[in-house]
Order: sequence, then C-alpha cells, then structure tokens
Amino acid sequence: MPYVVARWWYPTHRAEEVAKIFQKRIKDGPPEAFVAGIGEPAVGGAYRGSKGGMVGMSFTKVAPGDIAQAMVNAASITSLYNKVEGYEWNIEVWGDLYEQPPAE
Repeated sequence: MPYVVARWWYPTHRAEEVAKIFQKRIKDGPPEAFVAGIGEPAVGGAYRGSKGGMVGMSFTKVAPGDIAQAMVNAASITSLYNKVEGYEWNIEVWGDLYEQPPAE
C-alpha cells in the first residue's frame, strides 16, 4: 500500500508563527483536504527538534488510485504555512515493503 508522506522544516524562532496558523486551522475546523476523506492517517504529525530547527512528517496510507488526490490534499494543507519565513515542505510517495497480501 502506498503512503503519501509530507515533510516540513522551519526555523525554531518561527515556531510561534507556525503554531498560530495551526491553531487557527484547528479552530476553523478541519481543512477541506481532511473532509474529503482520501486515505487513512498512519501518522498525523510527528515532530522533532534539531540544530537546524523543527522537522515534521505525516504519513497517509492511500489506495493506489487515490495517490494524486492525496498529494493535492497534502499540498493544500502544507501550503497554508508558505508565508512563514524559512518554512519548507515536500510531498513524496513511499511504499510499504512488508505489506501482507490480503487473506483469501
């Protein structure tokens, strides 16, 4: 099963600005991308701090036919942060090498 993986980075001194955007997003309700219901979040948002700033990732398990829409959805969410100086993101498709075939 494929995963749409979103990764983002931003400088630590911009964390408050990122948090405000996130809180507004939560207050306003789930983004349209989440409402669309494409895929199943495996990891909604994992973070770690580093010398270079904050790093985050999300993994969404999707059906092969839904990859393009799931990537569009992830881009619509991460792009909300584009005005934050130093904020960068990318979206990739990853595969599960150990996925078990469906039982017959």
